[in-house]
Amino acid sequence: MFAITLASSGINLATTRVVSEELALGNRHKANLAAKKALAISFFCSLFVSLLLFLFSNVIVSTCFHNKVSVWAIYLMAICLPFISMSNVISGYFTALRKTYKSASGQVVEQISKMLICMCILSCFLPAKLDFICFALIIGDVLSEIISFAFIGILYYFEQRKSYSYTRGSFSTNTRHITKRIFSILLPITFTSCIRSGLSTLKQIILPISLEKNGMDCSLALSLHGKISGMAMPIVLFFSFIIQSFGSLLVPEFARYHAKKDKKRAREVSYLILSLTFIFSISLSILLYFTAPFLGNFIYSDFEVGKYIKLFSPLVVIMYLDTVVDYILKGLNAQVAVMYINIVDLVCSLVILYFFAPVLGIWGYILSIYISEILNFVLSFLKLKSMLKKEA
Repeated sequence: MFAITLASSGINLATTRVVSEELALGNRHKANLAAKKALAISFFCSLFVSLLLFLFSNVIVSTCFHNKVSVWAIYLMAICLPFISMSNVISGYFTALRKTYKSASGQVVEQISKMLICMCILSCFLPAKLDFICFALIIGDVLSEIISFAFIGILYYFEQRKSYSYTRGSFSTNTRHITKRIFSILLPITFTSCIRSGLSTLKQIILPISLEKNGMDCSLALSLHGKISGMAMPIVLFFSFIIQSFGSLLVPEFARYHAKKDKKRAREVSYLILSLTFIFSISLSILLYFTAPFLGNFIYSDFEVGKYIKLFSPLVVIMYLDTVVDYILKGLNAQVAVMYINIVDLVCSLVILYFFAPVLGIWGYILSIYISEILNFVLSFLKLKSMLKKEA
């Protein structure tokens, strides 16, 4: 995930923002050119990160995986980075064109192909070795990323051909200016995303250590962590796909308002979207609270997971509202502020885990999630509120 962040973080948003702004000003030729520039940038950046993975593969395997996994796993991950990065560009392009069904269809193709490939490898050729299981799952990831890229790449090719007939003979434009705009969005996001990703990795390392200081053995600490982050939270966040779907559409919309300096419309739409999100999320929160025991037992045959689902159900409102606020801020050219807020949130979470988890045990972990999510939302909302005042 850190390699993916380094290779492609910010390129999706940069593509969506620049293409949307050019379309808002009626410059379809410049919009298409921006997409091509972004593809070239993403390819070379991801190729560089892939090279780093190849060069430091032995260090990664020995330091992070304690030589439990073959170096070939790192090689396979490195191969798929350019495909992931360029897929993000094409997805951002389709989002700017308001044709998200095309990028969504690519994600469906990716998930289906990943499941089929992994099921085939694991069921037909599975020896009881950890190394092979990891190898098989990574092969599934790599091949599905390549298949997904090929699929949306074809869609992108035909979209470009279709628009070319309308822009043929367009005036030449300053390509350096477009490249500069892409990098002005890309570089700050990549820098802050890498810090955030590094802090997130550190958080995963600190948690079991802090729980062990509370008296738990390593297996129990990892088990509880897995029940919360790997079982309960996916249920709590399950319907976030709805928020993510319309949230991604907010970026190009607010980018258009920003490009046109349509200040009044930006404020009106913000309040409307936040109101609808609040109604949706609070309804879902109540539903999860009362059905948590059933969900835990029905899905996982574990009542303890149901307890954690119930415990985190009130956070649904905060999490979903925060997601929408972040999308609006990114559309209003405040993506760097969003990343800084996320870094503050992670630092706060790390501090709570380090000092409170050894004393409170698993409740220290739960406390860190609550405080960090609330802090993130409050800071993001205050930032949006200040920007909307300026827009008023």
